[in-house]
Amino acid sequence: MYARVSIDNSRTVRESSHTLLLELLKSAQKRMEKRIPSIVGPWLAGTFDKDRGVARAASSGLSLFLDTKEKEAKFWTRCRAQILKYATDAMLETPDTLSDERSSTKEESMAKYYRVVGESLSLIHNLIIRVEISAVEDDLAHYLEVEVVWSMAAAGDGFVRKTLFQFLQTVLDKKPELLRPRLSQIGRILISDSLKSVQTGSAGDLVQALTKLTRLFPEVWGTKTHPLQRLRPFVEKGSQGGSSTYWQDLDLLQQVLPERATSTEVAISFLKSLRIGISSRLEPRANAPQSWGVYISSFERLLRAIAPDVVFVKESFYPLVRQYLHPSQEQLIWASPATTTLSPKNWKIIARHPDPAIRASVGEEWQRLRDAFLLRMTNSLPEVSKDYQKSQQAVDGEGQRWFGLAGAILSELGKETEENAENVVLRNTITESSSAVLQGALDLLIRRTYKPFGAASVLQAAFERCPALCVKGSFVSILFPVNDAEKLKLITTSPSLPQLVSCLNSLSSIRPEQFPTIWEALVTSAFHSTLESSAVAMDALIRLPPGAALAQAHERLQEFLASLWLVCAEGDGKPLFWELCQSSLSFGAITDRSLTAIIADIVRQLDVSESSGPTLRALKMITDEKPALIAQHREAHVELVTKLLALTEIQDKDISGKAAALQAHLDQKSSGQRPLVKIIQTSLEDASPSSLGYVHFWCRR
Repeated sequence: MYARVSIDNSRTVRESSHTLLLELLKSAQKRMEKRIPSIVGPWLAGTFDKDRGVARAASSGLSLFLDTKEKEAKFWTRCRAQILKYATDAMLETPDTLSDERSSTKEESMAKYYRVVGESLSLIHNLIIRVEISAVEDDLAHYLEVEVVWSMAAAGDGFVRKTLFQFLQTVLDKKPELLRPRLSQIGRILISDSLKSVQTGSAGDLVQALTKLTRLFPEVWGTKTHPLQRLRPFVEKGSQGGSSTYWQDLDLLQQVLPERATSTEVAISFLKSLRIGISSRLEPRANAPQSWGVYISSFERLLRAIAPDVVFVKESFYPLVRQYLHPSQEQLIWASPATTTLSPKNWKIIARHPDPAIRASVGEEWQRLRDAFLLRMTNSLPEVSKDYQKSQQAVDGEGQRWFGLAGAILSELGKETEENAENVVLRNTITESSSAVLQGALDLLIRRTYKPFGAASVLQAAFERCPALCVKGSFVSILFPVNDAEKLKLITTSPSLPQLVSCLNSLSSIRPEQFPTIWEALVTSAFHSTLESSAVAMDALIRLPPGAALAQAHERLQEFLASLWLVCAEGDGKPLFWELCQSSLSFGAITDRSLTAIIADIVRQLDVSESSGPTLRALKMITDEKPALIAQHREAHVELVTKLLALTEIQDKDISGKAAALQAHLDQKSSGQRPLVKIIQTSLEDASPSSLGYVHFWCRR
């Protein structure tokens, strides 16, 4: 009872205290209302202070009496004159009026100055967002006349610059005519000064502001200097730490620039500056897809706008393709993502250009690319060289990129509903150059006895990306000479085997009628190699989807697989032998008949000893892939479980553990009478010394 009275008294005290506090606040509010006009400017400015503690304190104070959106809106409206006056006065301050040079360093003075002008801009910006522009139009015009406002576009403080550009965008949205009297000044500062100055942290806002300003007042760019020339020092700096949206905004800005006659020199120099900005060490690599996308769209616009000149294409686009196909440290400034360079749209635009010299340059460039690639492929290092792998991998990569690009262009041209002369020329150009590369890779492969796997990778890329080029004439019969046993043996034992098997896999969907003959010829050839080479070749061939049915029908191959299983189960299996055994199961290359015979042989050789590890591993692989196969053969199943039970009793914990796990797995998969019951019955009917051990073991379980 006492406790309850105490709780009630405590609650009463708290409620009384809260009521008293509210009355005090209301009383203070009434006294403060008279003084608010004189302090509203600095108070509101404090809510935008860069110091979070100051901003939080100022905002908390306001929220005590501006506790609804309606009150807040009315407050800003009623105090607009005082806010504008304070903001204007603050903008007229200087570092010297705000700080004493005797007690402050220059850095401290500038920091305080930028803090004050930043708050001024933030205050005005928020005012015109919250109140009707017509209510502050006259005072706002006076604020816009302050020259220092616009000089902040090149200020040394990123927050100030960013706030100014956001403020400018809001004015352009709400009342752009207020800027007309100051256009010459705004144009001079934004188009000249700000584009040349550092804009770290504010570059994106500057571009957005310039885009809106240009749409409404294109005259700010003047007439003496081309807009692209004015943009050059700015784009050379890249996004200056900005996000990828900077590049998208830059593309929009270019689209609204005043139309001017553009010379080839201006276009080339602008794209050069753009490349410098994109490839800058400080430019985030994550921005590369967007930045190079802007480069390509800029190139396309300029290609349509400039007077016809093939030099522009040769200096602004073709090096991009060369660096993509064959990356070079000397030309890293041209390094671009594949999605940008692979775009067939660029090639169609160039191929359809009105200038005959530009159209002709497409064929010339592809011929040059072809000759350079063939020379590098021919000069790739042989297998005896220390850098053989690296050299062949370089050819491999270039082949993948070549046929990736060629395949994308040919695929795009194939989607055209209407054929035209330009498309035909472009298709023939790509086809002829790619066919020459294909033939060169085949010739090199045969000449070097199938050892340069880089050339084989080129063929693989062609089969995957440009299959129509690979089945012309006698190309397939030369690549896979089914009647030449010597060359087939070279294929099955060469480093190029994986790539050539991949070519065969692609061929199975292009020319399925040719697949069986080639596949069987390669399998037959593989039998004449060492066991290791045969295992590698067989593993690659049985993995092919169409190869499973052929493998099951191939008696000699089934015998080979069965013998290899036994080699592994006996403990003589190398890792590549085990890999082939697993592949024969996983890819369905071995028949149930062969597996049944393998199981019987493995079970017979399963001994109760510590050397049974490989045998148990082989049985585990079979039961994982074919769990019901052992259970279907009762006698073998019973014999296996009997031996597994014995193995669980040996001292080797690893072997006994594997035996117990395998026995449990078999017991779970069995149907009908459990094997252990059958074992007990057999042991009782035909008793022997070992039988008693099995019965005793089972009874203990």
